[in-house]
Amino acid sequence: MKYNLVGEIGCNHLGRMDLAKEHISTFAGVGAKFFFFFKRTIKNLLTAEEYNAPHPNPEFSHGGTYGEHREKLELNMKQHKELFDECTRNNVIYSCSAWDLQAAKDLVDNLPDITMIKVPSASNLTFNMISYILNNSGADLHISLGMTTKDEINRIIKYLTRERPTPKSWRT
Repeated sequence: MKYNLVGEIGCNHLGRMDLAKEHISTFAGVGAKFFFFFKRTIKNLLTAEEYNAPHPNPEFSHGGTYGEHREKLELNMKQHKELFDECTRNNVIYSCSAWDLQAAKDLVDNLPDITMIKVPSASNLTFNMISYILNNSGADLHISLGMTTKDEINRIIKYLTRERPTPKSWRT
């Protein structure tokens, strides 16, 4: 039987590079081959009201507002490049979930050697972002369907079929 362990680190690094690197070395040490981080442009994803609202669980908040909390957990592109290099040193694959168009542009434009970009289910109907990745990157595109209805899946398939009528491969 073949299997792959995936270290979906997301924002579990709490915005700390030392913790992100520790996750990579620890999970690589037990056989994980793929590492997923998150890249989001918080101000593009939250309305002003959402950004300025208090965190729903203040004891877990890393900022004075929900938006500040989310910003604290984000890594900049210099940090993502450093994690990409750390994955390379550990002989594992760095990947990232792009949550919005600006995040996708940041990843594609600044990490030309990235081999895999994931679109999380929360963003899988953001077709301008998907199109940007398809047209500007050689990376494999992974689209999560976890929170997606059957009708939404059909919309995604229809879009992809129009955008790339003869894909290299379709994986489910």
